[in-house]
Amino acid sequence: MLLQRSLFAFLAVSLVVVAGCGEDGPALSPVTGKVTKGGQPVEKVLVTFSPESGKGISSTGQTGADGRFILISQTGKAGAPVGTYKVTITSIDSGGNAGGGTGPTDWSKMAADRDAAMRSGKDGAPAAKAKEDKVPPEYADPGKTPFKYEVKAGNNDFDLPIP
Repeated sequence: MLLQRSLFAFLAVSLVVVAGCGEDGPALSPVTGKVTKGGQPVEKVLVTFSPESGKGISSTGQTGADGRFILISQTGKAGAPVGTYKVTITSIDSGGNAGGGTGPTDWSKMAADRDAAMRSGKDGAPAAKAKEDKVPPEYADPGKTPFKYEVKAGNNDFDLPIP
């Protein structure tokens, strides 16, 4: 009798586990779009759609040379669930990292620049070259981004213009 109960309990738990391993998650709608700055396509930026409610899954895509992106959800599938989203845009540095950094540091070049400046009688390190970020910082901040879009059932295509 104890063996039957144990076997029944094992089967019941197994059914619950197997039933939970199906294709879970909300239905996704395809989402594409284009990022432009001053009317020109913006390449190599991350576009992230985060649920306005703060609950649910977000989706992210990277722009190509034409400024276009396709969203991939956190589940690894293309699209985003139906809902309202805050949209952020983050620069990717030359090393492929988000955040608009400058990529790998060239220490030998820095040392050569310093040595050249010292030989010419200048004090200190040479001035850093100004780097224009592709995306103003407010677009990367969910609390400040001006972009808010609604993903609807079916195909969605959004323009994200940065002045």
